[in-house]
Order: sequence, then structure tokens, then C-alpha cells
Amino acid sequence: MSTLMNLQIVWNSYDSQLKNFKSSPMIAKDLKEIRENAPKIKNIDDFINNRQVFNFVLKAYGMDDKPYPAYIKKLLVEGTKDPKAFANSFVDSRIKEFVNDMGFADGKNGNFGNADFVAKLVQKYEVLSFEEEKGNTDANVRLGLYFERKASSMKDWYSVLADKALSEVVITALGLPPEARLGDIDKLADLLEKRIPIKDLQDPKKVKSIVQRFAVLGDRDNTIASNPTLQLFQGQLRGRQVVHIDPSVLAMASKMRYQ
Repeated sequence: MSTLMNLQIVWNSYDSQLKNFKSSPMIAKDLKEIRENAPKIKNIDDFINNRQVFNFVLKAYGMDDKPYPAYIKKLLVEGTKDPKAFANSFVDSRIKEFVNDMGFADGKNGNFGNADFVAKLVQKYEVLSFEEEKGNTDANVRLGLYFERKASSMKDWYSVLADKALSEVVITALGLPPEARLGDIDKLADLLEKRIPIKDLQDPKKVKSIVQRFAVLGDRDNTIASNPTLQLFQGQLRGRQVVHIDPSVLAMASKMRYQ
């Protein structure tokens, strides 16, 4: 089955599929444990030393490629207010969001005692895990869902390009070669702005159009399986079967517009 068809199935019954996924034994167990352990986190050292909570939070923020306690502690202690803070050296938007949400900067004790924060944490974990599960069958479905979720938070093309998963969707949707990432980033950002103004990522209909085009052209190129340099989602994407697409579907993709 094509990625576009798989995505359409998810879109048509997203809420019910997510609800069923959250009630699965493994996810229910993870959520029960985080709710029980979150109140135990009274300071930054509690967080760093509680591996169960630590790993849960990093996964919820899509940062499980950065499992180094000293690295994470430096980020959290310095915060984001100082322009020279470690977190501000990254373009990746996940980093600053994570640091600000955690609330450990300036000697503070963090937000784990805040029920709203824990609820947000749980929701992030649920959605990311759901997307990951969908990617076990079709890696491009995970990429498409991720792009759809994250696109509106991107303020410029540099932020998109800093995220390998987001940039994979855009590069593929525009029919650009994977090597485009290896050139001048300023020229690439300018090219993307000309083809898809960054403000279009605030429009759900235009974002879905981009994802649809990515789904069709991604199946055609089979980029995930054929390009070993794309360590997307920290290597969690699995190999996938080659999908044979009806020529009429490709013709439809060529007519798609970001409107």
C-alpha cells in the first residue's frame, strides 16, 4: 500500500487510532510510571539520576539521540536567557523548547510538580510514540505526520533545515536531490522560500499539500531505504519495502499545488 493511502487512513480516523494506541498495555504502563515518578523530581539532580523519567522526557521531546546526562545538565542549568547559553548555540527548535519547558534554569527546581506540565509531557510522549509506531510499517508515514505536527512552529527555513526529518519532507516534496543539503545553506534557504514561502507552513491546507506530495514522491524515490546517510529520528526508522505506484498517482502528484 502506498504512503499516501496509509496517511489517508490515519487522517480519516486519527482520534480513534490514537485513543486505541494510548490504551495499549506498553504505552499505558509507560504513562502510569511517569505519573507516579514525576512528583519525585524535586531538582535537576533528581531528574538526571532518575533514568526512567530522564529517558521518558527525552523521548517525549524527540531528543533520545542525546542521552548524555552531562550534556543535558549543561543545557538545563544555563537556560536560554543568556545569548551565550549552550542551548542558544543550536538552531534545532527542540532544544530551546525542552530547556524552557523543564524550568531548571536560574537554580529553579523544575516543573515536575506542575500537573499541567506533566499532562503536556504525557501528551507529547503519546503523540510521538504513535507516530513512531506508524513508522514501523511505513517510515514515510511517520515523517509525514511529524512534518504536519511541527510545521507551524517553524519560523524560518534554517530551523526546518536543522531538523533532518523536516528537511527530508521538504527536499523530497520539491523534487530536489538529497545532495542539496550539502551545498550552501543560505542558497538552499533562499530557494525553499521562493518555492514555498515560510508563512505557508502556518496554513494546515498547504502543509497537508506538501505532505501529500512528499508521500507520493517519497514512494517513487524510496529515499529512506536507499540513502544510508539519512539517520532520521535518531535511527529509529526501519527499512521498508519498495512500493510500486500507479502512474496515475504520480500524475496527480505533479499537479499538486501549495494552496
